[in-house]
Amino acid sequence: MHILPQFARLQRFPLCVVAALCVSASLRAEDNAPHRPRIVLEPCYLLPFPPMAHLLAYGDAAMRATKPPTLEDYLAAAEQRLQEKTLAATPLTDAVRKAEAERAPAESAHTAAQQEAATLQQNIDALAKEIKQVSDSRTANEAERSKVAAALAQLQEAQPLVAEALRHLTEAVGKAPTDTTLSDAQRQLAEKLKAMETNVTELQVKSDELTATIGAADSTLKETNSRLDAARRELRALAQRVAELQSQSQKLAAIVDAARKVAEPALAEVAQATRDVERWESEIAFRDLMAALEADLADARALAASRQTELDQANEQLTAAQSAVSSATVKRDEASATVHAIQANIQAARNAKQTK
Repeated sequence: MHILPQFARLQRFPLCVVAALCVSASLRAEDNAPHRPRIVLEPCYLLPFPPMAHLLAYGDAAMRATKPPTLEDYLAAAEQRLQEKTLAATPLTDAVRKAEAERAPAESAHTAAQQEAATLQQNIDALAKEIKQVSDSRTANEAERSKVAAALAQLQEAQPLVAEALRHLTEAVGKAPTDTTLSDAQRQLAEKLKAMETNVTELQVKSDELTATIGAADSTLKETNSRLDAARRELRALAQRVAELQSQSQKLAAIVDAARKVAEPALAEVAQATRDVERWESEIAFRDLMAALEADLADARALAASRQTELDQANEQLTAAQSAVSSATVKRDEASATVHAIQANIQAARNAKQTK
């Protein structure tokens, strides 16, 4: 019954030690044999037998080697692997961060240039809109000035003729003052001439105003067109700068993508190692929780067992009390029966006496 475990332990010893033990055991067995001839062994050279302390130390190491790893061992291994993977991935992640740091200013400059170009384009659109409005207003004023000039020219051509006709009509009225028809015609023609003079003055003022307005519009158009041309030249230069910055940003983005692709396997290993660490941490936490719950369960079971013992004792006491109560009840009933019997005898005796 005890040989197999010992043999199993011997299997973990070196072969030389096992051989030495076997030879020693065989020699002792032959020495103790009563009827077998004594065998003289040839001299042999056995390996030195190791001290017992060494054997015990070797056995402990062997036992530790066969002991299953704990959750803490798994966690320590996972943390070691995470540290190794993180250390191996550090140069790759540093390269990614360096590429991103180099790309960030280029992207910022590209974005700023795009925003500047958009603002400049809005300014150009506003200037073009302003130019169109001023041009449309100038065209309308120019057409109106042409109309005013045509009307003024007609009035200025007709005015001398009307004045000459009024002069002749005035002479005719002087020669025939009693002719009311001539007088009315002379008065109407005088009013007409006066109205023509007023219209000429008004048209001249209107023409001068329109000329001044058109001149101001021409000045505004000249200045606005100059600003528009300058803005367009600036936009062309800025568009070239935006294209250069975009090309530079794209090259740096390609470098970042390449660095990320190189770092992806290492980062995946780091992520997996992190998940392993978290897994064993979770397992340890779950184990500790279950151990705490098992301890609470054991305490609860012990308390329940104690309460059950108390309940059993109380039930025994209750049973004994109930038995005593039953016995006392029986005795009481017997005494009550005796009392009733005696009372019946007394009543019978009384009845018998009364009948005599």
